[in-house]
Amino acid sequence: LNVAVLLMNAHCSICSTVIQFSFTTIFVAAFPLAPLLALLNNILEIRLDAIKMVRLERRLIARKTNDIGVWTKILEAVGVLAVIANGLVIGISSDFIPRLVYRYRYGPCASGSTSTQSVICMQGYINDTLAIAFMSNDNRDEFMIPKQINPLNITKCRAPESSGSLFPSNITSHIV
Repeated sequence: LNVAVLLMNAHCSICSTVIQFSFTTIFVAAFPLAPLLALLNNILEIRLDAIKMVRLERRLIARKTNDIGVWTKILEAVGVLAVIANGLVIGISSDFIPRLVYRYRYGPCASGSTSTQSVICMQGYINDTLAIAFMSNDNRDEFMIPKQINPLNITKCRAPESSGSLFPSNITSHIV
């Protein structure tokens, strides 16, 4: 009975370590402080386990094994999942994918001509990504359809697109 309890404790310890590794690696792009907190947790846990083994338990029975068993396959699967998840988080939340699409589909280098300076290939990217609102001269809060505006009195307001209103209150707009 005592050996079964020791094996169960070892299984729970490995299981909790694998769960901690999984959460740390899969969500590191969303919470970069997680590896540091996991390291501090593991240092504290090692110290507490050492005190527990020295003072509270009898000497452990050593068993020889070649590896950690099925946990190796689980850790490999978690590693692959972590690479995919972090790649998606970075790709979706950053400006990387829209820049690539503009560079190779809509930008000056889209026709296949290559340039040694990447700045030239990205020329016009900012204006392409900003939303344009044509505004009347009388009331700056009233948006007008571009065809209804007199070409001599056009005032454009450019701002990044958002999921809410065209111009959220937390950004600075550029009046052109």
